[in-house]
Amino acid sequence: MTRPDSTSPAPLEAIRDAAAARVLLQHPLRARVRALGAAGARSPADMARELGETRQKVHFHVIKLGEAGLLERAGTARKRNMTEQRWRATARSYVLAPELLGGAGAHDLPVEDAASATTLMARAALVKRNSLDSDRLARR
Repeated sequence: MTRPDSTSPAPLEAIRDAAAARVLLQHPLRARVRALGAAGARSPADMARELGETRQKVHFHVIKLGEAGLLERAGTARKRNMTEQRWRATARSYVLAPELLGGAGAHDLPVEDAASATTLMARAALVKRNSLDSDRLARR
């Protein structure tokens, strides 16, 4: 018997914590696990089958993503004589918050060359930060 959580993941979430960003980017399998979690709740065993990886390896990465707040528990499922924990992503897509980008991130300083790549990246980061902040305020 499955007991799914009725809430669905947010469409977009900003990763504002450097440690969470590191967890997601540290291993290529984590992005694939997170993508499966965004498509719907699954157990680590289900993810392992879909990814062609071992259950233990996928479970390790699921736990790391869960500790970072990028996956969350989404109910349980009874399989044969066992109960499996199901996981899903907290959002369908993630973006790194501009403040994690350091000097290449958002700033509103006067510049000599308004069309330089650095200036354009900083302006884009400001737009992204403002839209993420607006989205977060709108959900309250």
